[in-house]
Amino acid sequence: MIDLYTWPTPNGHKIHIMLEECGLPYKVHAINIGTGDQFKPAFLKISPNNKIPALVDSDGPDGKPMALFESGAILLYLAAKTGKFLPQSDRAKYDVLQWLMFQMGGVGPMLGQAHHFRIYAPEKIEYGINRYTNEAKRLYGVMDKQLQSHQWIAGDEYSVADMAIFPWVRNLVGFYGAGDLVEFDQFKDKFVKGASKFVAQPIAEELWHDFEAHAGYSFNKSHAVAYSTLSYWTAWLKYNYPIEFMYSLLKNEGDKDARTEYLIEAKRMGIPVRLPHINESDIDFKIEGKGIRFGLSAIKYISDNIASKYIDARPFNSYAELESFTFGKGNGVNSRALQALRLIGAATFEDNPRNDEEIRENLYEYLNLPEFNVSIPQHYHAFINDVEEFEEKGAYILMGMVKGIKRGKGWSRVEILDKTGSVGIFDEEQTKIEAGKTYILLASDNRIVSAVPVDEIKTSEAAFLKFLNYRQLPYKEDEKFVVSFRPRVTKAGKKMASLVVADTDRDLHSVTVFPTSFAKAYMKIEEGNAYNFTFGQTKDGTVIMEDVESV
Repeated sequence: MIDLYTWPTPNGHKIHIMLEECGLPYKVHAINIGTGDQFKPAFLKISPNNKIPALVDSDGPDGKPMALFESGAILLYLAAKTGKFLPQSDRAKYDVLQWLMFQMGGVGPMLGQAHHFRIYAPEKIEYGINRYTNEAKRLYGVMDKQLQSHQWIAGDEYSVADMAIFPWVRNLVGFYGAGDLVEFDQFKDKFVKGASKFVAQPIAEELWHDFEAHAGYSFNKSHAVAYSTLSYWTAWLKYNYPIEFMYSLLKNEGDKDARTEYLIEAKRMGIPVRLPHINESDIDFKIEGKGIRFGLSAIKYISDNIASKYIDARPFNSYAELESFTFGKGNGVNSRALQALRLIGAATFEDNPRNDEEIRENLYEYLNLPEFNVSIPQHYHAFINDVEEFEEKGAYILMGMVKGIKRGKGWSRVEILDKTGSVGIFDEEQTKIEAGKTYILLASDNRIVSAVPVDEIKTSEAAFLKFLNYRQLPYKEDEKFVVSFRPRVTKAGKKMASLVVADTDRDLHSVTVFPTSFAKAYMKIEEGNAYNFTFGQTKDGTVIMEDVESV
């Protein structure tokens, strides 16, 4: 058996490919070079140069274990062991060896330096970029010339030289964004022209697009099989054992945001997710009948240790008894834990009745569980889109809870969550939207243009809510109702606007008002009114306002 100590880098992939091609049994040991595994004493005994890959063959040349480092040496060792991918004749063998050394001494070091200075270097050093970019171009030229007259890099047979070079060049266009090194784009016109002799030009262009995407990453056979197998197993388990599947995800997920997604998915699958209770919950999630019960440690401010102390002391017959225990000397629990239990209904007793409104307000704060069963006018549902339907282009009315807000200079990104998933939509830097609240909002071209908390919709004057409340539309077929008019400033400091209008089918349309039309729009348009518009369209399909007249 061969033990391979490796990581998914170009040098690591050389050996992955060789072992698969040779058909040798092997076991992979991950050496995470991002966390410093390569410096651990156990690995240094195998690879004194602290580099991956390294290999230990339990059946070495003399029947004893053999340890090797350096990818080129490993390739030659495996070729000698199996008699594969290295020619037997001296002439052919040395042809392969010279191209293997070409990779070891040229392609690997030079391309590594080129990608470092072009992509990863914290400081962009022009000399380093130019020096190694030019050398990389030269090496690609050498390989290109060689392959013009040979089927494989070292001749007419597939060899270790090909295995050594391929991982270094396969991600050139996609991962490294370095298509310019081989003037990748120059081949497009040539390909499309040639392919168009056999298929329509749009199809030829689509084929090139697929080739270009494929150049970003290509799965080898072992990758493809592994991912396919995992996908099948996962789907099978989820379909046949849905409760057990979701329970396992929730129990083993430490990231609260990910847990939220799982809780939403459980609800979508129709699996009851029961709230925690001091007398019913375990420390962690548990399967309870046909549903899943929250564990006490899933509650904010309650650790595994505090949960254990409560569990050891139960059952509690009243809130007063629970309170007395919490404040008892030396119990190791605290008032914050008790408050958390009370706010999400886990401390419900006859002397502390359930407060549904309070629970709804605190579900996400204390359990990372959004509450979507909020009370809104029934007819609103006909016009509210699911988050999974949202696209960056177009106008949408959504309802969901604000999971979080990420702020940047001049913008904020609001993450909206509903039963179908989550989506990030941009708003102004000083957004008035608050995390943890549920909103009905209007978004246009990936910007929030209006948002109203669901508990304020009865008193809100927002035009898009006015639009939702119309049972009979107060405008004609050739008119458009202004749902939103949001002025903004271009990077050049000129005034423009984003406009959302509705037709008589109640479909929403995003319209851009360019600076040339802004003054007319600003003087005439008011949200909540109907107008006669003249629209145009840019080359990229953007709908623009050309003129507007009052009805």
